[in-house]
Amino acid sequence: MKRALTLACLLWIAFAARVWGVKEVSTYRQPVPLRMPLDDLPMGVCGPEWVGEDTPLDDEVLARARVSSYVQRSYRRGSANLWFYVGYVARWEPESIHHPAICFPGSGYELILDRKIELSAPGFDKPLRFKEYLWNSPRSGGTYTLTAFYYNGKFEPDDWRLRMDSLAGVKYFAIVTVSGSLLGSVEETRAVYQEVLKRSMPVLVRHFAD
Repeated sequence: MKRALTLACLLWIAFAARVWGVKEVSTYRQPVPLRMPLDDLPMGVCGPEWVGEDTPLDDEVLARARVSSYVQRSYRRGSANLWFYVGYVARWEPESIHHPAICFPGSGYELILDRKIELSAPGFDKPLRFKEYLWNSPRSGGTYTLTAFYYNGKFEPDDWRLRMDSLAGVKYFAIVTVSGSLLGSVEETRAVYQEVLKRSMPVLVRHFAD
């Protein structure tokens, strides 16, 4: 029993040392620049039927986000509204890991649905994996969200997986979120948002240094 406990302690110490070492090394790692600025992302990236405009983050939110670069836009298509956000972190900075499950509840959103989905998109060998959320907002009713982290050439929906993968090396990462009001049923909304991702993600990843 004592031997097993000692072994477990040693393993945890080794793991903690590894995490500490990665964090320390990341302090000196050179940032990975974008291949193209996110500001150059075409306004029509979500599709020609969506009309978009840039909506800059305010200074307080930007300070909390701790991103190296970002693009945030609001899109509309008839009565439908869409929020499109990409936050780029140029080197491994765990303090910059944010996602809707952390941020939305603080703004009064009540979580109704939380699951993972996969979708195919042109130019990707593997399915894109995103986290799907459905929220109840006291101000706007139902809100639908798709979000993922992009790093090492893949889309990963879970922040714990991003942290684990950092032990093997994560040079940079991006937070990708598309969110907005329900467009009919959840199934109908999912189809619309997935189409937005299929159009926009192949264009977006060209801006990264993969």
